[in-house]
Amino acid sequence: MILHYDLYHGTDYFLRCMQRFLKASVIHTGGIHLFELKRLHKLFIEGASIHPDKNSVALFLELLANSPSRAATYHEFNVNTYIKGRDEDSMMLVGSNGVILPVTSSILIDFVSLNLGENYLFSFKEEDRAEISKRIIFSQIPASYIDDALSYFTGADFDFFSYNLASLLALDNKNPVPDKALERIIRDYHRMLVIYRQRLVMDNPTAYSSDPYDLEYMSPEFCDLVISQHRRKFVLGNHSGFLGEIIKKTSSAKISKICNFLLNGLSKEGVPMPQYIPDHIESWMRNDAYVRKEKIDLSIFDRRAS
Repeated sequence: MILHYDLYHGTDYFLRCMQRFLKASVIHTGGIHLFELKRLHKLFIEGASIHPDKNSVALFLELLANSPSRAATYHEFNVNTYIKGRDEDSMMLVGSNGVILPVTSSILIDFVSLNLGENYLFSFKEEDRAEISKRIIFSQIPASYIDDALSYFTGADFDFFSYNLASLLALDNKNPVPDKALERIIRDYHRMLVIYRQRLVMDNPTAYSSDPYDLEYMSPEFCDLVISQHRRKFVLGNHSGFLGEIIKKTSSAKISKICNFLLNGLSKEGVPMPQYIPDHIESWMRNDAYVRKEKIDLSIFDRRAS
């Protein structure tokens, strides 16, 4: 409504609202708030692109570069997996933006489970991480609220920021984005994509050390393995494409140099992994009573709504 008013009257209320929000908003734990912020940031992107103010895109990106909630935009989640089947089309197409998909709590659980962090991916089984995620999500917020909030989402809300950023920079009727803001966005977003790719591998390491063509073509096992590998390929394709598009569109030698540097090291970069405590150091972690129980007590992950 505010944006429509600005478009009709030539005012800047939308930009003021966007500015206040991006300067002040922080991300709360539990996953759903990050989802909501991701959707809201996408609305800011759309609003900045069509707002009559020539500085709207530069303003948005400068605010985003320093926003406490910028991770909501940079935190990607590939939803193509949820629409793939064991068919030829799914095997050929790695993924696309604009996915038509109802967003349910199971997607939120998968998102939180993957993003618990490297220590959890390293230490907990998939089913345990899913249970931890459910406890974190539903012990804070009623399931009815989660379901209602997610009913407003579509698969397109998870389009990668790489596509949106390139579109913003390609607009001819907007003022250029300062190098300082663009550099910070590129570096932060690049790190988030590196982390995402690594977590996908940690989530299913067997899939990324296997060759699907060792299996019977189009068998269920073949299809499932290809779909798993597509998850990382889609992120990698968006990552390299995003850096390549910035190089094409920027007139800044500095930004171009940064993107070329990041692009050249794309396949080599990773996040440092958790290290074992050396054997010569006494640690409770080697006590069977703590770390080798048949059933882990996950109640410590319950959260209480304040």
